[in-house]
Amino acid sequence: MTRTIKPAWRLPLTYAFIAVGILRFYYCFQVPSYTTDLFRNLGYGRQFWHYGLRIYSALPEDFAPEPYQFFWSTHGYTYPAVALAFFVLTALISPGIVHAKIIINLLIILNTWMVHRITKDRWATLLYWANPISIWFGSHEGQFEPFVSTWIILGVWLLRHGSPWAMLCLAMGIQAKMFPVFLIPTFFLTNWRRPAPRWAGDVGIFAVSFLPSIILALTGDYVLKLFSPAYVTPINHIPWLIPLRASDLVNFRPQPLWLIYVNAVVSKGTLFVLVYLAYWRYRLLRAQSQATAAPAKLEESILDYAPALFFLCFLKSSPMTNFWHLMLLPDFAMTIQDPRHRRLVFLLACLFGGRSLYAILLAPFFGHFGDRNPEGTMQILSICFDRF
Repeated sequence: MTRTIKPAWRLPLTYAFIAVGILRFYYCFQVPSYTTDLFRNLGYGRQFWHYGLRIYSALPEDFAPEPYQFFWSTHGYTYPAVALAFFVLTALISPGIVHAKIIINLLIILNTWMVHRITKDRWATLLYWANPISIWFGSHEGQFEPFVSTWIILGVWLLRHGSPWAMLCLAMGIQAKMFPVFLIPTFFLTNWRRPAPRWAGDVGIFAVSFLPSIILALTGDYVLKLFSPAYVTPINHIPWLIPLRASDLVNFRPQPLWLIYVNAVVSKGTLFVLVYLAYWRYRLLRAQSQATAAPAKLEESILDYAPALFFLCFLKSSPMTNFWHLMLLPDFAMTIQDPRHRRLVFLLACLFGGRSLYAILLAPFFGHFGDRNPEGTMQILSICFDRF
């Protein structure tokens, strides 16, 4: 009888997947330490059935005596239509914060499975599954970036198969959070030589998919609040400016200098790597074309790498960039077809997780730093964790 010998690395890889899964499961049942966004989103999801399409005109303080009235009480809701729909549906089946966190973690599992089906790369899949930003801010804090990721990854999968429904996924992703707009050139210009009827179909599906946002825009001040610059205090953890003087530190929330400089080096280094990889891909495609006398798809060298590059440039330029936004970087790298390049970008995305790694590995022993939910907030979240 022939016995199949599995590669020696597969067993440790399996253990790593299981260990991360156990940690994520444990974090599902922990009260968020840094943010209250999930609770606020669930509150708006519940109140939708009372306010209807007028929900964007309501403030949390209008929800009294509900417990979520205290969080950003004078700031209206600004997440796009599909994000609101997600929390409307989640609130229906979520009597407490923990149930919503479980749903978000189920989406993370789905996203990881799709990454594996698309890439056929166990190491890339592990890097996606074990991304420290996703572990802490997704599984522990309950940020809903994994919902946005689902639309991005599914859209890339359908795009690879030439399905026009990829445009629906792109539109849904944009209406969940605006970041997927950087995928528009790649989605529309990949296979740009397609027949005119296919072009018309893709454009039509993309346009019609924005119907939820159009309806909301016609019924209130949805768009005005969505693009309001005064919604939150400006904060960017990976700006173009590297702080060289003490006065420069006023642009950062309280955090150690090592984290500020690590994020600066990693963000600028990742931009350089993306440009270099795009150039390397261009040279390779051009050489292959000359060797085979066949036309090369040189646009791949731009379209494959542009989403991650544009996304990161935007985050560095934005007046508000939080740590959990970088959870989406691997999703934008899903358009990269070279497996080694994609795996490298997944690895670089993990290096942005300095604060998350500290929270996971060191905070239990040395305490947290920076902004954290005050004691009163933690008490409310604890009371409402199972049911509210």
